[in-house]
Amino acid sequence: AVMDMKQAEVSYNRKSQMAEALNSLGQEALRKMFYQEVTHLMRLFLEEAKGKHQVSEEYQSFVGDFYIAALSGIVMEWIRRDMELSEETMMTYLRLMLDHQIEEAFLRAEREGC
Repeated sequence: AVMDMKQAEVSYNRKSQMAEALNSLGQEALRKMFYQEVTHLMRLFLEEAKGKHQVSEEYQSFVGDFYIAALSGIVMEWIRRDMELSEETMMTYLRLMLDHQIEEAFLRAEREGC
């Protein structure tokens, strides 16, 4: 129970910090900040996901832009809705949506010569 209270306090503090950032920076500024933070990580992830698949840099960049925009949009919406879903639930939902999707996209692109 003590741990639950500490977790709730940490979660509440994160919610407060995110909401404050959203209010003070504005949605577009926060989206840009998030975009910058995840772009490098996404590029590394895409390189790993691509593996041995032969796809163009253009397509790989397109996939990265697509997922970065989608992730930043869903995170912004999550914050705007006062983070109604727990962080754990949010991560589970994202994992379910993304797990193996990028690898499959690269496989299909390779087959079609993209």
